Order: sequence, then C-alpha cells, then structure tokens
Amino acid sequence: MRVFDGNFYYDLISIGDGKYTHSNIDITEYSTFELEFFYNNLLVSSITTVPEKPVNLYLSDSIVKVSDDVFTGNDPDALELSWDNTDGSYYFLLIENMESNPTSIYDNSNVSSINQSFNLAPTQSDYYSMNTRRFSYYGKHRIILFHINPDLAVLYEDSDDTSQNITNPPTELENAFGIFTGINADTLYVNVKPH
Repeated sequence: MRVFDGNFYYDLISIGDGKYTHSNIDITEYSTFELEFFYNNLLVSSITTVPEKPVNLYLSDSIVKVSDDVFTGNDPDALELSWDNTDGSYYFLLIENMESNPTSIYDNSNVSSINQSFNLAPTQSDYYSMNTRRFSYYGKHRIILFHINPDLAVLYEDSDDTSQNITNPPTELENAFGIFTGINADTLYVNVKPH
C-alpha cells in the first residue's frame, strides 16, 4: 500500500488491525494524495484533498458551571460555538473529557448512558449552541471541530444500514468499497465546574 503526494510515493507500514502509517509524509491543507494497493489482482485506488483548517473557531466561554439537579427548560448557560463556513462545507464536532479519572456530574443511576466523549452529526452550518447539560463529567474538555470532505459526511449519513435494508455503501475507491479522505481540525478547550 502506498500514497502519492504529486512528487513522491510513500510506502505505508502496517501497524496491525488494518491500520497503516508513515512518519515522513507532509500533510498540509489543500494537499492532494493518491492511494493505491493491489487486492485480488486488482488495483484499488482513490484520490483525496485535505480541506483547510477551520477558520475563526470561536467558543463563547472557556468555563461553564453545571449542577447535578434535575433540569427542565432552556439552558441559560448554553455554550456557543461558531466558525466561518462561507462555502457550505461539512464540519464534524467532537467533545471529549480529558481527565484521567473524571468525576461524574450526575448520579449514575439517573443517567442511561454516560460517556466521556460525544460527537454531533456532520453539519454544513457555521454555528452550534450546546446545552451544557450534555456534559456528563466535570473537568477539562477538548472541543475539536473537524473540517471534513463530503464523502465522509455521506458515509456518516448512511451508517444506519442493516442486513435487512443493506444498500451499496458510498465509496470513493476504484475496485473496492470504502473511502480515502482528508480532514483538518482546530481545537478549543472548556473547563466544566460544579455550579
């Protein structure tokens, strides 16, 4: 398996579990890469371009206070995120707790599923208002905004296929199913504290 950056071919090294790596590839925004490998005597190939890093990512506050009481109604302390998106690109938001031993905000018996991270479906928006009650743990959180290519957004939207309604999956590969895509990201941090 190898990738081509327009100048050089880089042989990728298997690290197990279907993952491959190379430590000397310079990946920058707008770089175009070609992937190719042989499988069952067929050349599998694809091309992708790395999108630009999110521009003007803004977070309304770096500290939010959340209480563990029962909550109804609107969240007066909503966390506002915004970024530039003049061309209707796709973005994907991931929020994860960074504490090694996080403290739960809510009594575990009252919460159906507590996760240290959560993500939002790909969007073409330039804004997200997050209810601070979505946080499950106190402590430092990383908010990562990924600028993604449309092929990844389509794959996410089609992820509800089952054996009873299976369709041909979206693909960007020649002679195979799957995608080879570029992403770029920016990161901000928020600290969740008791109210």
